[in-house]
Amino acid sequence: MKSIVLIFVLLISMASRSQNLDTVLVRNLQLQAQDWAWLVGDAPIYADSSSAANFRRIRDKVRADNPASWTTNVTVDSLAGKVVMYFYQKTKTANAGEIAARYTAITSAIAAKTNLSSFITAFDDALAADYVRRRNNGRYVIMDN
Repeated sequence: MKSIVLIFVLLISMASRSQNLDTVLVRNLQLQAQDWAWLVGDAPIYADSSSAANFRRIRDKVRADNPASWTTNVTVDSLAGKVVMYFYQKTKTANAGEIAARYTAITSAIAAKTNLSSFITAFDDALAADYVRRRNNGRYVIMDN
């Protein structure tokens, strides 16, 4: 009985120490001013106070850098992981024509942040599974008729 309780306590303590997306901070994310503008263009800016603070930080940083052109690099520090993952999700699922020119730059900059690697892997795996599911559904529709 003591060993079961000890194992249970150990598992609880391990779970409490593991990171979740709310506790991850992304340091020094550098994108072009046009990328920041596109990413926050239709974002749920006031979804919660943490997200609102992050979007204000982006706005203030881009304004302070006062980019001479949209291609000026702007680095924003200490963004919440959930906001950066929202940006990653938005970029990965955008229409190809909408983001074709900047897709690789945005996804590569975010994927380079190692503290998000497990979250990015989980998202990419889910996206791949969704593709396979849709493809199989389409195959059944085509082949069954």
